[in-house]
Amino acid sequence: MKFQVREFQDSDPISEITDLLHRAYKPLADAGLMYVASYQDDDRTLRRIKTGKCFVLTDHENIVGTITYYAADRNRTDWPPLYIENGFAHFGQFAIEPSLQKQGLGSMLMDHVEQYAYENDSLNIGFDTSEQASDLIKYYQKRGYEFAAYHQWADTNYRSVVMRKSLPGPSEI
Repeated sequence: MKFQVREFQDSDPISEITDLLHRAYKPLADAGLMYVASYQDDDRTLRRIKTGKCFVLTDHENIVGTITYYAADRNRTDWPPLYIENGFAHFGQFAIEPSLQKQGLGSMLMDHVEQYAYENDSLNIGFDTSEQASDLIKYYQKRGYEFAAYHQWADTNYRSVVMRKSLPGPSEI
């Protein structure tokens, strides 16, 4: 199978992306963690896409992965303070079809969003996840992400760890 990363298009079916998020986050929800992506409806999926830059991973027929990039935004008082700093970007709504996980597809999407952040003048990129999601945290640590802060979102039932990664300088690419 050949996979391709591309920008979200208005013609992409939101319900398929929402369903993908629900499937990918189901193990976390089953563990009692209330990730927004595990229960959000199509309207919320679309709002989250439209406030950032969404990329999808396709197998030329189906959307099998998604990730949304967000630039720093000083007007977002609900975001962790780190997320509004100049030169800082973050990502969310990151999911790979469960049957295709552990095949490098998540890394392909992450490489893409990290490169996009670099090309758009971000010095750092980050994300947040439940502090209880130790397997996810280990995965991101292997990719060079480090703990930066804690944050409590209003619509989750866990405390998040915010992790960050410095992006390479021009001579390091």
